[in-house]
Amino acid sequence: LEIWEGDTFVGYVELITQPSEGWIGVCEALEEMGITVHVVGVDSYPRMLELVKPLGINHVEHLYGDFHANDRLELVRDLQRNGDGVAYVGYVLHDMPALSQSDVSIGIEVDADSIFTAGICDVVIGPDVHWLPRMIQMSRRLDSTANSNFGLIRSEEHTSELQSQFRISYAVFC
Repeated sequence: LEIWEGDTFVGYVELITQPSEGWIGVCEALEEMGITVHVVGVDSYPRMLELVKPLGINHVEHLYGDFHANDRLELVRDLQRNGDGVAYVGYVLHDMPALSQSDVSIGIEVDADSIFTAGICDVVIGPDVHWLPRMIQMSRRLDSTANSNFGLIRSEEHTSELQSQFRISYAVFC
């Protein structure tokens, strides 16, 4: 942000964005659970590389800088075309199309913009992102229990067919 007084350049202010400390453990936990973490942002790619260093994300090919609403939507669609289930985590207006397209949309309440995104999300959590891995673990346990109970009622042949239809491999965007 440049500051001018009339025609005279006075200085500039650099707005620094960085992930909160909570994301560091969360990204590691998600990777350990077999979830591929993709990170999108409006910052340049070199700046995004700096931002994700503390997150422990080892896959720079899953890092997307200078990514706006349509780019995010297309990325979700591309992952879905590959047969992956996509859970999208977002809170800014740029995230709304991708949140609408994703298989599971997770909103985070952090600022005034998040009020708008929360309205279209399947799940909304507070600013403590440590809930993400826990929610996925609970979801997987629920799915496993439901499939087990269904197996008691139906034959094994039909159960495995249904399990394969409802299995989601998550790709999460932070």
